[in-house]
Amino acid sequence: MELSTLQSRKERYGISIDRIKEIIAMMKVTFVPKTPPFIKGVINLRRLIIPVVDTRLRFGLEERNV
Repeated sequence: MELSTLQSRKERYGISIDRIKEIIAMMKVTFVPKTPPFIKGVINLRRLIIPVVDTRLRFGLEERNV
């Protein structure tokens, strides 16, 4: 089984590639007022409103601009 992985500090996380449905290009994120700092906003993906979460901030790490 092949895994797609990411690393946060010394911990590594993975998900089976079979579970990944698609990778989409970056799109415009719409800001939503009165949300926690780790919620960057929402995107409209095929008429579904999807929250954009900065997992670094959610887990108490420093924000990183990419």
